[in-house]
Amino acid sequence: MRLTGTITLSEQLTRQALPREEWARLGRLLRRFHREGVFHADLNANNILLDAKGGLFLIDFDRGRLRPPDPKWQQANLARLRRSLDKLQARAPQYYFSEADWQALIEAYGSDGPD
Repeated sequence: MRLTGTITLSEQLTRQALPREEWARLGRLLRRFHREGVFHADLNANNILLDAKGGLFLIDFDRGRLRPPDPKWQQANLARLRRSLDKLQARAPQYYFSEADWQALIEAYGSDGPD
């Protein structure tokens, strides 16, 4: 199945910056998945899709599984995403990702606000 009208987070970041609120929305989405015990074995910027209507989608769960929620694997999963973003940024001449973007994601992930 294909999600038409979407681009990867990585593609987005080569074109223009993602607004801070979008980073926060992504953080809340990841928190919701993690609270439900959804482990994405390959969480990276190419497996996060965005659409023009503001939709966020996680794809490629072929090695994913349900696990009891645990901060250890959850933090490791977030660290995998961060490594992906850092790696892609190092490769691209212009890549719109900053520490402030990551902090917006992490703050939203850790907040008690609505999912």
